Amino acid sequence: MNKKYLIVVILTLAASLAVFRVHNIESIKNEKLFSFPLQIGEWSGKNIPMEDWVFKSLETPYGILRDYRSPDGETVNLAITWYDDKEVAFHAPEACLGGVGNKVKEKSIYHVKINGYQDYPIGKLLVERNKVRLLVLYYFVNDSYITPNQAKLRTRILLKRLQFKRTSAAFVRLMMPIIKNQEYTRKVLERYLRVIFPIVMEYTDTEKIKL
Repeated sequence: MNKKYLIVVILTLAASLAVFRVHNIESIKNEKLFSFPLQIGEWSGKNIPMEDWVFKSLETPYGILRDYRSPDGETVNLAITWYDDKEVAFHAPEACLGGVGNKVKEKSIYHVKINGYQDYPIGKLLVERNKVRLLVLYYFVNDSYITPNQAKLRTRILLKRLQFKRTSAAFVRLMMPIIKNQEYTRKVLERYLRVIFPIVMEYTDTEKIKL
């Protein structure tokens, strides 16, 4: 038998076994997400209630939607959805936004320096809703791994399944109407991102939510 073909067969069987095993074990729970702090540094948060149909469309019971306001009156909308490795059902960020009346005008990926030294890839969208332009920053997180790329996220989760390791993933989205100009708004979003970045890890990391 051709060696390459044999490798493909082995990997396919291993992946099938890993998927079968994951779907036949207990789901990981993350009630900790709902205690995500409302006061984060200078930012004060307010919950935005989500209807049952929203959770059904997200295909997860774990999600929060909030507005955080700075002392200067800048308001950032934060959305976090979390999935365990049994039920990963992320939709493309632009598809989700388009489904609620937003028109995506631009899409790009760039790097943001966080914690003073490390650059992380972050997705950026320019959207329009009722003639109001909004700037969106987003990323997926799988424990300590950060990416704006869904394919890379799913590959990482599959590799963990092949090692019979449990894991989870979250989608983090920051959104704000463009005030003054896009550059100013981006800097506000990045300032907020740097504040919440380590906190998001505490409330989405597979091991930390079990504590």
